[in-house]
Amino acid sequence: MMNRHFQILESLLNFNQPLNELKKNLKTLPWDNENEIIVLKRIHVIKILERYINKELNSDEISEWANLIEGREDVGFEQNNEDVLKKVIFEMANPEINGPLTDYFAVKWISYLR
Repeated sequence: MMNRHFQILESLLNFNQPLNELKKNLKTLPWDNENEIIVLKRIHVIKILERYINKELNSDEISEWANLIEGREDVGFEQNNEDVLKKVIFEMANPEINGPLTDYFAVKWISYLR
C-alpha cells in the first residue's frame, strides 16, 4: 500500500498523468495521513512552470495541479524551502485571490526557485 501511495503522489508531483487520472488515483488514498510520504521540491515546481511557459500546460491545469497538492498532509516540502514552496503552491492554487498564472509570474518564480 505504501509503495502504491508513493507512486500516486510521485505522479502528482511530476504531473505525468492527465488531471482526471491523477484525481481518480488520489481519491483512493486516505486524506488524513500523519506522515509525509513524499517531498515537493523546488525542481518539481520549476519543471511544471517550464511546461507552462512551453505551452504544454495551461493556467487552469496548473491551478488544479497546485490545488491537488495544497493541504495534503502526505506531501511535505523541501527542507529550507518550505515557506517559498507553500507560497508558490498557494498562489498557483488560488488564481481568484492571487490573479491568474502568466508567463511573467512563471518566469519570476522559476528564477526565484533556482
